[in-house]
Amino acid sequence: YVIRTEPAEQVRNGGTVTVYVSIGDRVKVPDLYGKPYQQAAVELQRAGLVVRTVTPQSCEQIRQYIASFDCDQFPDGGVVSASLQWNSWVPRGSPIDIAYYEKQQ
Repeated sequence: YVIRTEPAEQVRNGGTVTVYVSIGDRVKVPDLYGKPYQQAAVELQRAGLVVRTVTPQSCEQIRQYIASFDCDQFPDGGVVSASLQWNSWVPRGSPIDIAYYEKQQ
């Protein structure tokens, strides 16, 4: 939906009008790759998303979908994936699942 224009009044033929369009009640999924999972869960909730599950994964599990994952350099507890794409726009209240790296002792 068009929510406003600039200028709001009529313009001459060939003039420039900026049109602002609503994308609805949508929120941007923050990119939290590598952030501590506790902090990521809070940031996702603040962004308007509903965190469903937070799952630990071993290096071997992560390497099944990120072949180049560096187990020695990645922070323990860092987020490695989410069920929604980072920086995408989704409806407010969308559920999201995150996985984090848990170093094995």
